[in-house]
Amino acid sequence: MKIEVDNSRFMECIDELATQITEMNFGADTYSEIGDGLSKDRCTVFNEEPQDYYNEMYDEYEDLLNNTIGVYRRDENAPPPEDKHLSLIKDIRWLTLKYRGGSVEPKDLVNQIDELLNNSYNEQV
Repeated sequence: MKIEVDNSRFMECIDELATQITEMNFGADTYSEIGDGLSKDRCTVFNEEPQDYYNEMYDEYEDLLNNTIGVYRRDENAPPPEDKHLSLIKDIRWLTLKYRGGSVEPKDLVNQIDELLNNSYNEQV
């Protein structure tokens, strides 16, 4: 099963994991403060070796999430995924309308709803 999550949430998660492991490995040597050259403000950046390590860990954690538990970032330009529960509800609603209209027998209604629920469950497993 493939689970797609919001791109920014996915990136925040991977960033947090990669940052924590980088900080654990490099300790006080992880960061440096630098001036931005335009003002008196200073900013904190990774030192060169920790930055390289962070980049490697980011890629490794992303691959780990993708390949072991099937979590991927959602393509922001892709259409939203179909809500399977909404689709199931629509199908059941359609069957009940057919039943009320007299075109489906009670036993057939129960069997068809049971089949829809089983198919929906099997898709999620």
